[in-house]
Amino acid sequence: MMINDYDVAEFGGRQWNVTPGFTSVKNNSEWVAGAPTPYLTDSWLQMAALKVAILVKGRGRDEILLRCSDLIAQLTAPVSILLDGFTRQFMGTVSKWSLTESSRRRFHLLTIEASGYWEDVEEYKKTLQLTSGTAARINNPGNARTPVRIELTAAAAAQLLSVTGAGATITVSNVDAGDVIVLDGVTGLFTVNASVDARITAWELPTLAPGDCEIKVSGADAAAVITYRPRYM
Repeated sequence: MMINDYDVAEFGGRQWNVTPGFTSVKNNSEWVAGAPTPYLTDSWLQMAALKVAILVKGRGRDEILLRCSDLIAQLTAPVSILLDGFTRQFMGTVSKWSLTESSRRRFHLLTIEASGYWEDVEEYKKTLQLTSGTAARINNPGNARTPVRIELTAAAAAQLLSVTGAGATITVSNVDAGDVIVLDGVTGLFTVNASVDARITAWELPTLAPGDCEIKVSGADAAAVITYRPRYM
């Protein structure tokens, strides 16, 4: 079991028991009194839950408690958790931990509870040559909407370059040939030549729906690098 870049074995621990949870949803559908049919809306995703028990061993109670303390110290910031026997990682924050003295001299059971989301460990990366007005197809093998990072290098100058099809419509005005435009749906940072630029207009972050998606650039041809980590319910 890995937490960030640390193997819990470094703290004398090993994965003992896992209670994974699916992503929860929230919905504002309602049936207004007197209406012939309810008003139904799409649900939006909430946090998934994860509960993990870690068996921590040591040479006596003092060493075990110190190892548990060292392990807990790694959990105060957002964490990635890669569980033994799982192919996807859990990204989130730890909201609660508890300690059970199963054997004072041999081992304790440290239980952590986290909220977050599931995603692939490996990042998907696709390099494309986009022709203005022509859509490129991207496949998202996940089953939840996934933030995507789009890096474009303009092949020619354009008064207005637009990007559509990634769950958003984003425009960049007065583009010069060779400008590097980064639209990062993970961090929310949009830049031109590595600087935040007022020429970019966007109301949504770029994301990929599950399955086949299209991304289209209009106004100028561009070389594109698309990167994302598929997310799962």
